[in-house]
Amino acid sequence: MGKGTTALGIIGVILGAAGFGFGFFAWIDQIRENVWYDEFLDSEFYPTTTFPGEAIPNMSLIVDLSVPVSLHLLFTCVAVCNDVAGSYSDFFFYFLINDVKLDNPWTRAGTYDESVADNRYPVTLQHYIIGMAPGRYNFSILVLSEFAGNYIRECAFSIRSN
Repeated sequence: MGKGTTALGIIGVILGAAGFGFGFFAWIDQIRENVWYDEFLDSEFYPTTTFPGEAIPNMSLIVDLSVPVSLHLLFTCVAVCNDVAGSYSDFFFYFLINDVKLDNPWTRAGTYDESVADNRYPVTLQHYIIGMAPGRYNFSILVLSEFAGNYIRECAFSIRSN
């Protein structure tokens, strides 16, 4: 083989590697486009004690879907409950989609008749929605506290499509 064939082979390898690299970065960028995320870590949120509760302010995700997709919703936080003698001191958490509460799933965190102030509980609420129709959606978290002194902090909310 001549020098021209060797040079042509080297150029082919370089172009192949460049194509592979471009494809990899396009794939990574596609993954990033299918994740929505929000958090607040520096402040406390004191939810209302009246039903039906209220959404966590400044923690909503707007998702525009052009095709039907499945979505995984994940919310985490730390719930801080104060003791109430002879009573519950709980939180209730729900997902809201376009300001409509989902009855399931939901989670509860808290205590009953504790004698320790500032009980801390990790909270996780997640949901998998199969075949969400195309459209624009506003996802948020509804929270209700049974005691006025309770608060949450270190919240994170993410949505991933696949």
